[in-house]
Amino acid sequence: MNAAKETPPPVERLAIDAFFCWAETQDCKVDFGNKLREYQALAGLKTYLIVGQDKRYVWQWTREESGDWPTEPKHVEKDVGTVHLESVGAHLAFDDVYRNVR
Repeated sequence: MNAAKETPPPVERLAIDAFFCWAETQDCKVDFGNKLREYQALAGLKTYLIVGQDKRYVWQWTREESGDWPTEPKHVEKDVGTVHLESVGAHLAFDDVYRNVR
């Protein structure tokens, strides 16, 4: 049996949550509060994204090498055009994420 630690599949390293939250609503408090903390408690999770539903905007948290999470997310706006997901070796283009959103 191979004792080497295996890298978890990407699905275990990345969580993406789409939502609508531009005001101080209950959904906003859940997505940026309890739900965020619950996802960040998952040992294998490396990146957590919250994707705006009606505005081209992404909040991105990426676990640091120390295992800690940043206190503030990285803000990715429509002008950037791409969300870089180093933890899974991928990139998400805003045009792909928002293809069917008007």
